Amino acid sequence: MGRVSLYPLKFQPLIRDYYFGGRRLAEMFARPLPDGVVAETWELSDHPSNPAVVDNGALAGRTLSDLIGEWGEDLVGSRILAAFGNRLPLLLKFLDVHQLVAAQVHPDDAYAQARGLDEMGKTEAWHVVYAEPGASVFRGMRSRATRSDLEAAADAGDLTGVLQPVVVEAGDTVFVPAGCVHAIGAGMVLFEIQQNSDVTLTPWCLFQNGQVIESTLAGAGREMFMEQVTFESSPAEEAKVSPVVLAEDGGERRFLVACRQFELESWSVRDVWEEPAHPDMFVALTPLNGEGVIEYGAGGEETYEAGRTLMIPAGIGDYRLRPRTESVVLRSCVADLDRDVVRPLREAGIVSAAIAQLGAVTGA
Repeated sequence: MGRVSLYPLKFQPLIRDYYFGGRRLAEMFARPLPDGVVAETWELSDHPSNPAVVDNGALAGRTLSDLIGEWGEDLVGSRILAAFGNRLPLLLKFLDVHQLVAAQVHPDDAYAQARGLDEMGKTEAWHVVYAEPGASVFRGMRSRATRSDLEAAADAGDLTGVLQPVVVEAGDTVFVPAGCVHAIGAGMVLFEIQQNSDVTLTPWCLFQNGQVIESTLAGAGREMFMEQVTFESSPAEEAKVSPVVLAEDGGERRFLVACRQFELESWSVRDVWEEPAHPDMFVALTPLNGEGVIEYGAGGEETYEAGRTLMIPAGIGDYRLRPRTESVVLRSCVADLDRDVVRPLREAGIVSAAIAQLGAVTGA
């Protein structure tokens, strides 16, 4: 019996039932999710606390971690394997926010390593899938807020008064680098792309792998939180990334975020959408609406539908999306920024400032 050929992989959703969740994800995407509160669904993960399990095709039942160990660069790509080894660099999730997600901050790579957290840092971005009128996120400090203001707010149990509120609507994207203190208001569904990390610092406790590791009401934990907060502030209108849009034969490509840690695009797919091979990296596709077929190799096909992420292996070669209905698809990857972002946008006449604001892209 020969070795199985790789194909676009779907995964069982991994459920987190945090206090802030609801039932919107089951309703929006007609997904068979468990009863009760669903706060997060992890769509692509090989995090040790929650490794994804394949649920389509010949590899169904295998964990993503096992497949990376077996397939290596054919699955994740030569550049990704060289940079990250057998650890996937990304974690993708949906969040259903019915209550305020309390203020928090995430460490950067260097701090996480220095503190022995056995994790990457956590830079992230949110793409707003749904938002009630007036729904807000909180990103960074208000202008002129000081460390003393933050300490006093932490003692009072609510940081939102010293954070910058940002009203959002469906289609907005917010970039949240490590060290940027943030919170999420009620009444929205977000798609989150982030580094593969599950460490969260709050003024009150340290979370890791979904568990409270230690109280941070005083002492070292509170100090860790304060050490990681950056006190730079920016106007609310600058918190949202301005997408850069390019026309494609099959629709429109929107560059939403591009940084060292990841790149996120939104594709409006109206006709056949061709994508070239990228043997150095995998990509993940997350349709937000519509349905269709992904065609690859010599006659291979896999269906896509709203709310289900697919991992496109690096070794799969060219592929194309053939929509049955008009579709909006998010593409997540760890891009070669010069090749995949800076050069094509420059060639399209996009100015350097517009490229750089996608996520502090160097060399733009």
